[in-house]
Amino acid sequence: RENGLILRSKLLRAGGGVAGETVVKKLSLGAKVDEKLLSFTPAKGQVPSERLAADPGELELTRKESGLEPSLPSWLPGGFVFDDIESVPYGKKKMLHARFSDGLDAVSLFQLPPRSRPNFGKAAVETLKLGDGKGQLAWLPEGHALSWTRDGRRFMLVGPLGAETLKRITESVR
Repeated sequence: RENGLILRSKLLRAGGGVAGETVVKKLSLGAKVDEKLLSFTPAKGQVPSERLAADPGELELTRKESGLEPSLPSWLPGGFVFDDIESVPYGKKKMLHARFSDGLDAVSLFQLPPRSRPNFGKAAVETLKLGDGKGQLAWLPEGHALSWTRDGRRFMLVGPLGAETLKRITESVR
C-alpha cells in the first residue's frame, strides 16, 4: 500500500494564473520513522539533476558575449537547480537569462544592461521593500515578476512563485 502527503499545492484563479501557493517546509512526524520510507526514488525513466551551479566555462562565455558580469542566486527554493544561462539580444545590447527549475516550475533571472528599465506592460506594479533597497513587483501571465537594482545593475526575476519566495531569491543574488 502506498501513502502520500501533499507538500506543495497551488490555488488557481478562475481566469488563469496562480492566486496562492502552499509549501510544506518543515514536517514533524512525531514517532521515529524508518529512513527507508523517506528515501527518494526517481520516477521510472527519470534521472535526478546533479547540476546545482553554473559551469565556469558557461559563465565566461556569457560574460564575453554580453559584456555583463553574471550574477546568480546563492539560495533557491527546495528542489530548484540551475538549468542554464545565455546571452540574448535586448534592443541593441545583450542581457543575460539564467533559468532554474524543479522539474515542474521554472524561474528566470534576467540581468539587464545598465540604465535599462523593465517593461511590465499594463500590469499593476507594487513597490516592495527588499533587504537592501526596493523592488517593483508585477503579476504577468508567466507569474510574478520582481525587478530591482543592486550596485548599478538591473535584474528581473520571473516565475510562478509567491512574492516572499521571489524576495528571498533576490536577496541572495550577488
